[in-house]
Amino acid sequence: MRSESEFFSSTVASGSHHESLRLVNEGLVDAAAIDSTVLAIERHLRPSPAGRFRIIESWGPWPVQPVVVRASLEEAAKAAIIEALAELHRTRAMDAMIGIPFERFASVTYEDYTAAPAVVEAARMMGAGEHH
Repeated sequence: MRSESEFFSSTVASGSHHESLRLVNEGLVDAAAIDSTVLAIERHLRPSPAGRFRIIESWGPWPVQPVVVRASLEEAAKAAIIEALAELHRTRAMDAMIGIPFERFASVTYEDYTAAPAVVEAARMMGAGEHH
């Protein structure tokens, strides 16, 4: 099996999922890894003609990306953030989400993210200092 450096003639660090999708749409790169939430939002905000791009692989289903905070943040502040996010779907903030496939935030555990062997192996490799 060829390594990444042997397979790709070049790579681009675009800086964001949105920018990566723009580069694909404009034909400046051939492919990009895009977060599914970003893809759904982009498709809603900027519907593109059929055939402009296609999904060739998808992994999951996985819990969506976690919300993270600074470890040293005070417990009261962490609790306030958790409460605000848990109630977000009941607020006017949801008006801005019309048409975007977002229902609400939900509590998950670390085990939700390590349920598949590939995730566990990737985390193990990251812990060993091998970044992929």
